[in-house]
Amino acid sequence: MKLRRWRFATAFIPFDACPPFVWWGFALAGCFRIIGHSMEALGINMGWTQNVLDTSVPFRLDVHEADLHFDLLDELFGEKVARNYQGHVQSGGKDLLDKYGLTAGEYIVIQLSAANALPNPKMWPLSHFSDLIKRLNSDGETIVLPGDINEKPIVDAFIKRCNLIRVVNISGLTTVSEVSTVIRHAKMLICHDSGLMQIGNAHNTPLLCIIGATDETFYKPHSKSSCVIKKGLPCSPCIKNLNKTMEQALKDCPINVQCMRDITVDEVYAACGALLRGG
Repeated sequence: MKLRRWRFATAFIPFDACPPFVWWGFALAGCFRIIGHSMEALGINMGWTQNVLDTSVPFRLDVHEADLHFDLLDELFGEKVARNYQGHVQSGGKDLLDKYGLTAGEYIVIQLSAANALPNPKMWPLSHFSDLIKRLNSDGETIVLPGDINEKPIVDAFIKRCNLIRVVNISGLTTVSEVSTVIRHAKMLICHDSGLMQIGNAHNTPLLCIIGATDETFYKPHSKSSCVIKKGLPCSPCIKNLNKTMEQALKDCPINVQCMRDITVDEVYAACGALLRGG
């Protein structure tokens, strides 16, 4: 009802926000125009939800997820809008870093977990992360470990088990805006395919993304300061064009996520060095 009072001229329903209550909400909000994706390319029968849309934009296969969102803007303006992958993302000032004893440009952010700690095939082995962090520590690097409230137990146990030094644990402590600020001022971000990766991409933070099961074409960072490490096994990516959930991919994998296990610490450490040197 509040949306209805605000009288929005246009509403967008992106392909990855399709629970029925969202469609009902937009319909009841009385927006003058509702633009969204039709999902026939994915073999999905949208049924009544398609009738909510005033303008339907076909879902395109084998393109980046950001481009699918830009497609909705193209339809609104009647022409192809400029693709800007380093757009605005909310963050605060450097003063927030004082809260965690950090100095801008003097730490590396490393994402240990993924997908809110739910079962998924996107995680690089924690034993690999332990070895990598110890090498970076020996180089004098300070490591910051973020994570949401669900990932905090994983990060806490990891630090305790690995007996690490020069590590700052901010898991479960930050808002999205705050972790965005930490990433914005980091020397480098090492991550999985994730929301943190997209934040790093938007800030143009030097970024190393470790990818295996998910589709690089669909999710990869676009910034020039980013790098993707993958093995490219014959079965990769097993999650392509939203053909299965991460939980399904993990369950179906007959080789125990070898695409991630085979990425070595030496490879990631070498890529870190290249990024830190501006390569």
